[in-house]
Amino acid sequence: MPTINLLPWREELNEEKKQAFLILMGLGVFAAGIVMFFLHLFISHEISTQVEDNAYLQAQITQLDARLIEIATLKNEKAKLIARIKIIQELQVSRPRIVEILDSFVQALPDGLFFTLVKRTGSDILIEGRAESSTRVSKIMRNFEAAKLYDVPVLKAIQTDQDTHSSWKDFSLTLHQKESL
Repeated sequence: MPTINLLPWREELNEEKKQAFLILMGLGVFAAGIVMFFLHLFISHEISTQVEDNAYLQAQITQLDARLIEIATLKNEKAKLIARIKIIQELQVSRPRIVEILDSFVQALPDGLFFTLVKRTGSDILIEGRAESSTRVSKIMRNFEAAKLYDVPVLKAIQTDQDTHSSWKDFSLTLHQKESL
């Protein structure tokens, strides 16, 4: 029987398989490198796009913050202006009221009585004065009540001056203005 040596043939086949494997391995590494390169380019592009978007959003946020500060300032100024307008309107409405009050004082003041102090605080009026008698004080209180500008007058004090032995009475009364006429 003849002997056939297949060892060189197997070695050649193994060499060819090794070369094919190395070529395929090289092509795989090359393809992986190309894929990684394009993947790197894609990711870099996405990152730069996101950075640009973030910068744009940050710029818009800064503008909106500036606008919010401006809006808050304008609201504050608006509130101040509305308060001023309200005060001016109240003054416009109350302007004739002072004339009515002074006119009511003139009409309510009986003979034999005079004021030493008239003080207005808000809608309250404090009146201090001197009268010849207690009836004069009660007459002015009735006159103020009849004027319909005030609530019922409140007499705080009435007293005779003991040191001078005169018949004059010192009095103090409070008037509260009615809100509406």
